[in-house]
Amino acid sequence: MRRILIGVFAIVLVAIGVYLGGPYYTLWRLVQAARAHDIRVVSQIVDFPSVRASLKPQLTAALQAQLEKQKPKPQNLLEQIGAAIAPVFVGNAVDTVITPEGVAVMLRTGHAPNPTSPFAKAPAPAFEDSGVGDPKLVDMGYNGVLFDWPHKRVFDFDLDQFHASIVSRSHPEARVNIVLLRRGMLDWKVEALDIPALSSGA
Repeated sequence: MRRILIGVFAIVLVAIGVYLGGPYYTLWRLVQAARAHDIRVVSQIVDFPSVRASLKPQLTAALQAQLEKQKPKPQNLLEQIGAAIAPVFVGNAVDTVITPEGVAVMLRTGHAPNPTSPFAKAPAPAFEDSGVGDPKLVDMGYNGVLFDWPHKRVFDFDLDQFHASIVSRSHPEARVNIVLLRRGMLDWKVEALDIPALSSGA
């Protein structure tokens, strides 16, 4: 009887470990795929429609800030039109560049697509990949708090949402923040990307 209880307890512990370790394993696979430029694995892990939707407002704001910095106010009708349709341009650009290849580059370099005006004389490349890079995971954990005094929430985790950051050793100043959501018992998908450098203007 004791052996049966020990066996059941061991099975339960393994099941809990597999359940909680799913996002860590998923992120490890994603980083390895980015290093090896394994597009097939990246495609399996990333929910591209959701990731594109998460990046569009960030890139739109970055482009608008770029335009305002270059010229505070449009000087002629063409520039006014360009400023007005910039969000549409960025939306189309995100649809084009946020591909398995593009996400792999982002994870290697820590840089987002470079937004540019549709009327720029020399458009910047969509990505700047200065090398293979060596992405590493930092700041990983389930979404929630373990202890939140004085609200007295001792255990308030969302076990279906996981946050992590990836930085590149070749670009240590940049990072990509990732949100994963559980799909079923063991399957996890990257649902959103956040690029702090876009909001900081870096």
